[in-house]
Amino acid sequence: MRLRRLMDRADTLLARIEARKHSIALYGVPDDFIAFNHWLGLPVKDGREHPIYPYEVDYYSRVREHRLVVVNKATGIGITETTLRTMLHASLGWGLKNRRFCIVTGTNISLAKELLNRLEAMISRRQGWLVKARRSNALLLCNGSIFHVYPAANIDAIRGLTDVAFILVDEAAFFRLRDQDRVREAIERYIAKTNPYIVWVSTPRGRVGAFYEIYKDAVDGKNGYHAITLPYTVALNTLLDEHYIEVQKRVKGRLFRQEYCCEFLEDEASVFSMDDIKDLLI
Repeated sequence: MRLRRLMDRADTLLARIEARKHSIALYGVPDDFIAFNHWLGLPVKDGREHPIYPYEVDYYSRVREHRLVVVNKATGIGITETTLRTMLHASLGWGLKNRRFCIVTGTNISLAKELLNRLEAMISRRQGWLVKARRSNALLLCNGSIFHVYPAANIDAIRGLTDVAFILVDEAAFFRLRDQDRVREAIERYIAKTNPYIVWVSTPRGRVGAFYEIYKDAVDGKNGYHAITLPYTVALNTLLDEHYIEVQKRVKGRLFRQEYCCEFLEDEASVFSMDDIKDLLI
């Protein structure tokens, strides 16, 4: 009798899952990004749901339009979350099913897995049926799309793929300098190979490294990337309140300009600036 009840429950659950799949196939994932996030479940911070704010909608639109994007952003404004949501919407509604969505972050696999856990939790709140399988470093959706994480220190694992649709490089300025260059070399090969969306996202960290170079050249119109700058002011009185910002100004000192105002600061200990060094080498 107990086994029969368990089997009935399993059949009911499967029927519900199939009904949800049929519903999505019939009506489609909302094409509008705001509607999609209401369907998925709005972002939660400090125990409270937040709407998708105008700067996040604009960011989503610019990623979709420009394809190659570098984002210099303040800490704490939710851009990594928004990028994950953008990738998920792309995998379900941009005609990119059965493709690979790559997430590059951190210097080891545990840091990379944190973002995968975050993505799975985002889906599981309301649309858990979308997840077909989970491995330690990958998440397979029911439409064949796969989200795969790669630590920056082991970026060679991303080479040789044939189905790459989207690459997020998260907090790239905090990778080791040699890893930043190796990541750039590995992922930019796919521009000619599979024409993916590539999004570099980071808070600044000095005037060195691939992230700084990509952003600076994008601002100057010297590469194919579209530069986006998002200081703390875009999220003031929404995700960041004025009291918090005033405290951070006092605590951080000059670093506030880097972490919240998107400025690339020289190391105070440097005798020469990076521009001075480059001039000396010419």
